[in-house]
Amino acid sequence: MNRGKALAPISKTLKQIFSEKQMRLAIVGLGISGRTLLKFLELINYPKNLITSFSDNPSEADFHDSQQLLKDFNPQVLIVSPGYPLKSSWIIEFQKNGFLVTNESEIAFSFIKAEKVIGVTGSVGKSTVVALLEQGFKAVYPETFVGGNYGVPLLQYVIDLKKNLRPPAEWVVVELSSYQLENFRNLKLHIAAICSFFSNHLERYESRLDYFKTKWKIFDQAEMGLINAANPMLVEFSKTQINSKIQTVTPDQFDLIKKSKLVGSFQGQNAALALSILKFSLPEISDFRKASDPLLNFKGLPHRLEFVAEINSTRFINDSKSTTVDSVVAALSAVCESACKVLLLLGGRDKNLPWQTLGPELSKNNFKNIQIDIIFFGQDGDKIKKISGLPGIGQGPSLKSIIPLLAQVFQNYQTVLLSPGGTSWDEFKSFNARGDFFKKEILQLKACCATSKPIV
Repeated sequence: MNRGKALAPISKTLKQIFSEKQMRLAIVGLGISGRTLLKFLELINYPKNLITSFSDNPSEADFHDSQQLLKDFNPQVLIVSPGYPLKSSWIIEFQKNGFLVTNESEIAFSFIKAEKVIGVTGSVGKSTVVALLEQGFKAVYPETFVGGNYGVPLLQYVIDLKKNLRPPAEWVVVELSSYQLENFRNLKLHIAAICSFFSNHLERYESRLDYFKTKWKIFDQAEMGLINAANPMLVEFSKTQINSKIQTVTPDQFDLIKKSKLVGSFQGQNAALALSILKFSLPEISDFRKASDPLLNFKGLPHRLEFVAEINSTRFINDSKSTTVDSVVAALSAVCESACKVLLLLGGRDKNLPWQTLGPELSKNNFKNIQIDIIFFGQDGDKIKKISGLPGIGQGPSLKSIIPLLAQVFQNYQTVLLSPGGTSWDEFKSFNARGDFFKKEILQLKACCATSKPIV
């Protein structure tokens, strides 16, 4: 059914939509970005009768059947959450009929004026790079906005400006996921950076190549691009692309990296990328020095190679954010720089990852003479064990279920590493909740060991 003519180009269309306030809008997905959109529409007095919501969860939205949405509400614009697949047949058909599919980030960016914007993406490490940039930029420009996939939607910045809750920022730093980059046509960046390429989200993308191409879109309208030259997959893919604006970054470009408080060489790569962005953004030597000091003193984000405790000479590391095979390997590489006996906690819910590659990775030279034992856990722990072909010293249906075994065996290892590879959704609402549970259990274990109480 042809429901109308194609709308105007995106930059003009968004301005028309929110100035004329005449189009019917359907918000698809009511996560953090969807809820922020509702706040924004209320703030600009967009007519309530022209707004509706859609979600697969009927308790969250006005509609939960896409065909009913199209028939009964007849939307002219879909504002789609990054987590909702744009390749859904009804969304594709909606676009073919000439109607606009946009998102919270595109809408927010149409209100960006004089701000200089830094964008960071990558399979692993992008949140750490953004956190490092937050430390650096705010030391020189305290009003810097940091957000996007990092936690605070970019549209929240626009809302706060309109409500006079903050002044305009000189710099805006945003973390961008592949989901956000799928449909972000007005993204114009001062500097764009990619920290790593690893296999990820293969349940959403047709192939690893398709996933990489989506990430690479961050450079489409960037004045300058930076990539981590120490990441093999990223470097190999970059050779297939032609872009004279892109420069490579390695840790040996900065003697300052030796002062970084982050754990492992992979985190050193993240620090080098952040320092490069600061160097190009803050050409004054005094500003760069002022920015680099807090960056180098940053100890890391929660749930990303986070030190939890040391019990009887055994370190416990929380890397709950790890939800790819490659992030597991990266975490092991980091901890094995200072430990030769490691107990890995591996599992959760799988997302069609190439677990068969984990064994060959662990047989490479950087793991030579390293003892790595595994406890599998979670909904797909058994599946991961079978596909990887790796033996385990134990297994359980949940992270909670393996804690008693962990308490019995941890003293045989120098490091216990929670780097699950799988998502947390089988047992927890988020990787944060999973990591917080792990930290709580380990601190309780430490208290029991200190008082010589038996561990139940």
